[in-house]
Amino acid sequence: MTATQLQDTQIPENNDAQNAPIDLSDGKMKILRAVTTLLEDSSIKITVNRIANQISVTEAALYRHYRSKEEIFTALLAYTESHFMVPLFKAQQQTGRPLESRFFDVFESYMTFLEQHPGLSRLLLGQANTEAAGISDKVMLLHGKMRSQLALLVKRAWAEDRPVANPYTPDQVADVFYSMVTSAALASTMDLPQLPWDVRWQAFKTAIFRTGNHA
Repeated sequence: MTATQLQDTQIPENNDAQNAPIDLSDGKMKILRAVTTLLEDSSIKITVNRIANQISVTEAALYRHYRSKEEIFTALLAYTESHFMVPLFKAQQQTGRPLESRFFDVFESYMTFLEQHPGLSRLLLGQANTEAAGISDKVMLLHGKMRSQLALLVKRAWAEDRPVANPYTPDQVADVFYSMVTSAALASTMDLPQLPWDVRWQAFKTAIFRTGNHA
């Protein structure tokens, strides 16, 4: 799958990653792929006409799937949210499994998503907030959810079995992990040099979990 392709997965259109997702039509998926591709170029302003041209359809045909550009971006943000929240909810449910292993699965999922969707990295960082009304507030809400659920993951895991020698609080662990994710997204959108994600993970787990070089 190329960087400009969205996976043909189910997307929760109600922007709540905990609810059961619904299937999207091929037409809707094609539109979301087009916007993801257009987002990779920060120099252009995305319009309905430009989206329609990207997939070689008329604006009227596009409006049969989405009523406005705002609705398109809401669906696209819901897709992004599902790929950041679902791995977290899954990790929270894996009680009894080492926290380090659960964090690794979440981090691997996030890094894979960001590598495959550079346009959506821009969306996550708020660099597309002017493209549609209300996107800024939705992006801020997503960041708040991510940050709080990361801390909750640590808090619940350590309530069961907290390492005696670990000096960090759940909030501190969440902040360090969250910073790794957002810095990777920033490096992707600005084409900045960055460490390979597995090297980043090694540094994180050595600092937080005081473990060796295995996941």
